[in-house]
Amino acid sequence: GQEFITVQGGNGAPGGTDANITFLPGPFAAPFTVADYAAAVVGAPAEIIPNGSFGWGSPLSNNPLAMWISTTQSGVQPSGLYAVPFTVNSSVIGLATLSVNLLVDDFLGDATNVGVAVNGIPLPGTNTSTPGSWVNETALTNLDISSLVTTGQNYLYLYGNNTGGPGGVNFSADITVFSTAEYQVNQPGASMDIDGLTSGPSGPVYASRCVGQAVTLT
Repeated sequence: GQEFITVQGGNGAPGGTDANITFLPGPFAAPFTVADYAAAVVGAPAEIIPNGSFGWGSPLSNNPLAMWISTTQSGVQPSGLYAVPFTVNSSVIGLATLSVNLLVDDFLGDATNVGVAVNGIPLPGTNTSTPGSWVNETALTNLDISSLVTTGQNYLYLYGNNTGGPGGVNFSADITVFSTAEYQVNQPGASMDIDGLTSGPSGPVYASRCVGQAVTLT
């Protein structure tokens, strides 16, 4: 089975607060700690910024309903470590991937901290460095988070690094969870074997063959 989860910025009305996302305000001079991630979870709600503000681009290509969020509505908006909750219902996690589309002012991450973390574990290579990322969309695709997520409550963290003036992030993230593959044992109505080898009641069939060797699948 597969489970598809989408989370986004802007869960509420423009000019108000986000009902799902909280933040820890910057600046951040040291690597994030467990306490920092915990503080972001219980922090103030993110502010939803109306589209068209500060020359920021919108909408996102993968989700036109996503909106900009920031640490304040106006003025010099401090950097923020945003905590985004999501729930995994799958009881068994065989593979989990994360894809994020975003616009950010100014950058995602900095020289000290990466831009994205899951359950307090940073994901390498998730910083942005191209100027103008508030109008040029960035896509982070199929990041492997299999070992980071668990059944139940989880948190995606985004570090919006503002280097001056307005600052915020507009994002939509897709989490896909694949449970461990299931298989069916042989029975009168349907059966399969490889060179006469069949699966047992507690595991699939395994058949090792050399390259070029003939195999009979029945």
